[in-house]
Amino acid sequence: MNKLNLTLIAGLFITVFSSGCSTYTAPRFDAYDQTLLILPFRDLKNTNGWYGWSNKGRQVAGFFKEDVESVWGPGLLIENTDARDFFEKVEKWATSPDISESDWRKLVKGVPADLVLVGEIRSMRYSNPNEFGILRGQSEWQYRVYRTIDGKRLYSSGHRKTTYPKQQDVNVPLTAFDTDRKIPVIRQGLLRTMGRQISKDLYGYFEEDHAR
Repeated sequence: MNKLNLTLIAGLFITVFSSGCSTYTAPRFDAYDQTLLILPFRDLKNTNGWYGWSNKGRQVAGFFKEDVESVWGPGLLIENTDARDFFEKVEKWATSPDISESDWRKLVKGVPADLVLVGEIRSMRYSNPNEFGILRGQSEWQYRVYRTIDGKRLYSSGHRKTTYPKQQDVNVPLTAFDTDRKIPVIRQGLLRTMGRQISKDLYGYFEEDHAR
C-alpha cells in the first residue's frame, strides 16, 4: 500500500463504519517513506547492556522488525549487517559514561539509511508492590530518531511505560507461584509490546493488525 493510500485512509476512517472496514491510526512520527536502522536498545540496569550487547535490547529491535515487516512488508528497515561501521563506532564508546546528543549527531552521519533509531530500557520489573502476590510486569523506556544526512534529532518518544499483561487482557491474574516459568513469559510480553509500540509510533496501524 503506498503513502497516498495510507493518507487517504487516515483521513477517511476515523471510526469503523461497517464490518470489513478497519480504522487506520496515523503515526506519531511518519517514517514510512524513509529507510530506517534500529540500534538494539541499551539496558541501563545491566553493566553489560550496552547498545547492541543487551539481549533484551536485541529482542526489542527484533520484535519491532517483525511487526513492521508483517504489516508493511520488507524494504523499510536496513539490516544491521549493512551498518557494521556504525555499530563498531558505537561499541568503542562502551567504556564511556554516556554518549551525548552532539556525539550521536556525529555517529549517525553516513549510516546507509535515512533514519537511525536509538533507545534505552530504563528499568523492568515483574511484579507490582500494590498487587501483592500478583505478577504484572512494567518496563520504562525511551528512544530517539535521528536523520543521517545531518545528524538532526527528528523525534523523541519521551519517557514511556509499558505494562504486561494488562488487567483487561487476562481472565485470571498471574499469581506469584511458579515464577521461574511465568517471569520469562512476562519479560517476552513486555519486550514484544515495546517493539509493537515503536512500530505503531513510526508507521501508524490498522486496528485489526494491533488488536492481537
